[in-house]
Amino acid sequence: MYKSYFGFGETPFAITPDPKFLYMSQRHQDALAHLKYGLFETNGFVLLTGEVGTGKTALCRCLLEQLPATIDAALILNPRQTAFELVANICDELHIDYPHDTTSIKVLIDLLNAHLLENHARGRRTILIIDEAQNLSDEVLEQVRLLTNLETTKRKLLQILLAGQPELQAMLSRPQLRQLTQRITARYHIAPLTPVETGAYIRHRMGVAGVERPIFSKEAITKIHKLCRGTPRLINIICDRALLGAYAQNRPTIDARIVNQAAQEVLPETQRNLSNHTVRVAAAAMLLLSFAVAAYTLRPWERLGFTDHKEADAVAESRPAATETNPPASTPPKSVIVPVEADAETTTPPASNAKAAVLVARLDMNMSSPLRPGSNETSPLEEAAQIEADAGNPGLMGLLSNQNCNSGTDVAISALFRLWGKEYQAQPNRTPCEIARGEGLRCLHSKGTWNNLRRYNRPAIVELLTPAGGWQHLLVSEINGDNIKLSCGGDSANITIGQVDPYWLGEFLLLWKPPKHRSRFERGNNSREVRQLRQQLDAVMGVTHPPGYTASSVFDEELEQQVIQFQQANSLQPDGIAGRDTLILLNTLTADPSIPLLHYSNR
Repeated sequence: MYKSYFGFGETPFAITPDPKFLYMSQRHQDALAHLKYGLFETNGFVLLTGEVGTGKTALCRCLLEQLPATIDAALILNPRQTAFELVANICDELHIDYPHDTTSIKVLIDLLNAHLLENHARGRRTILIIDEAQNLSDEVLEQVRLLTNLETTKRKLLQILLAGQPELQAMLSRPQLRQLTQRITARYHIAPLTPVETGAYIRHRMGVAGVERPIFSKEAITKIHKLCRGTPRLINIICDRALLGAYAQNRPTIDARIVNQAAQEVLPETQRNLSNHTVRVAAAAMLLLSFAVAAYTLRPWERLGFTDHKEADAVAESRPAATETNPPASTPPKSVIVPVEADAETTTPPASNAKAAVLVARLDMNMSSPLRPGSNETSPLEEAAQIEADAGNPGLMGLLSNQNCNSGTDVAISALFRLWGKEYQAQPNRTPCEIARGEGLRCLHSKGTWNNLRRYNRPAIVELLTPAGGWQHLLVSEINGDNIKLSCGGDSANITIGQVDPYWLGEFLLLWKPPKHRSRFERGNNSREVRQLRQQLDAVMGVTHPPGYTASSVFDEELEQQVIQFQQANSLQPDGIAGRDTLILLNTLTADPSIPLLHYSNR
C-alpha cells in the first residue's frame, strides 16, 4: 500500500527471514564466522542462541545460501516431533527414500547412515540445522546426539547446528544431557542491536528495498530502539506500521509521534508500558545520578564486607577465553575464537565517575522535565513503588523501596546463606565472606551480564539503584528465560530482565563450594581431592574404566589434558588448571543436591 508512495521496490520490513535483507552487524558477522568454523572445521555440535526475533533463523538461511556446492543440508524448522518423526524428516530433507509404512527408527537410521557414507566417499559433507531447538524433548535431543555417532575413523558424517532461545543453554546444562553438551565445539549468543546499529539496520533494509533517502528522523529511530530494545523483528513490525501511518497522513517523513502511534497499534501493552517506564525513570535521572555517585562512594561492596579479600591473594582462576596469544595455525581467526559473553574478571568495581557515566548511558536520558533538587515532587520511582504497593504486589519498585533490606542490613546475605542450607549470624570483626569460608563456601564477587549468572548457575546478590539514589542488595534466586525472581525481606517478585537492566550495573556476589582443602588444582598436585577431581571429570565426560581400576591421586599430564578437553567443550579458557570456573561447572554437572541452582531444570 505504501510502497509506491515512498518509492520502495518491495516491502522493506517484512518479518519473513529473507537473507537478502539480513543486516550483518558486527555480532552477526561474528556469529556467522562461528557457525562456519564450527561446521566446516570441527567435528562437534554448533550452538547458536539469541532472544526471540534477534535474527537466528535469518542467519541460518544466510549460512545455507553460502554453503559450497559440495555440502548437502537438512533444515528442520519445527522440532516438536518424536524421535522417529525427526529422523524421517531428516531423510525427507536429504531426499533419502525409505518405506513409508515403516515404524522402525532403526530402518531410517540405517538408510541415513548408508547415504552419509556414500556422500563421504564422493567427497561431500552433510549438515543438519535444527531451528527453535529449545522445543526439542529430552528423548529427541538424545536421538540427535546419537546421530553424531555416525562416523568414520577420522570424521563425523553429520555436522549439527542447534539454534534456539536462551533457555536452550539451560536445557543443555542438565546432567542428563552432559554427553551432548561435551560435544559442542562452537557456540555463539546473538545480543540485541545497539542504538547505533538500530539506525543502521533501518537504513540497510530501506536501501535493499530501493530507497536511500532518510525517511525516519533521528528522534524516530531513538524511539524505535527504546520500544523494541534492539530486537530486529519488533523493529520490522513498528517500522512497517509507521510507514503505513505516514502514508495515511500524507507525510513524507516519520517522526517520534508517528512511531508512538504505530507502537500503540501493534505492540502489546506490557511492551509499551515498559518503554514508558524507562522514559519516566529518565526524568529523574539527574537527581538520582548525583545521589548514585555519592552513594557508591560511601557504600561500595568492599565496605559492606561482601568482598572476600583472601580470594584476591589466589592466582587467577580459569575463565572463559577472551583472547588467544600465538594461536596454532589450525585455529580459526581471532573473531571466531572469542566466545560471546565471556565472564568478566573479578575486579574492584570502577571509580564512581565511571559508574555514573554508565548509569547515564543505560537510562538513555530524556531531560525534558527533570525533577528539581529540593522540590516536593514525588520521584517517578517512588510513585511507581506506591502504585505497586496499592496493587498488593511489591514488584521491582517495591523491592527497591523496601527499607527493611537496604544495603546496610544483612537481609540479602542471610537469604543467600539459607539457600545453601546455612544460617548466617553476623559476627564482630568478620565479614560475611569470612563466615562463608568457615562454612566451606567461597564468595565470588564479579561484574558481568545475566549470561554470566546463567553460566555460573548459582543464586546471587545483585546491586541495584534505589529510588532514593542509594544501592540496594537483592537476591536473585531463579532465572527462567528472560524472567528472574528477585527477593528481599520476605517480599519477592518475578520480573523481566529488561525491567531490571536500567538499575543494574553488572555487579553480583555469589557463593560456591570448592573442595575442602583447595580451590585450584594443577599439574604436580597430589592429594585425595585430585582423585575426586579425576572421578568427577570421568563421570561428566562419560569415561569408563575396566574393573579394578583405581584413580590416581596425582595431577599428571593425562589429567591436565582431560581438564583442557573439558574446558574446550564448555568454552572455558583451556589452560589445564582446574580453577574456580572449572570447579563450579563440574559441581553443576555432577548434580550435587547440596548446591542450589538458578536453573531448576538442572535437577
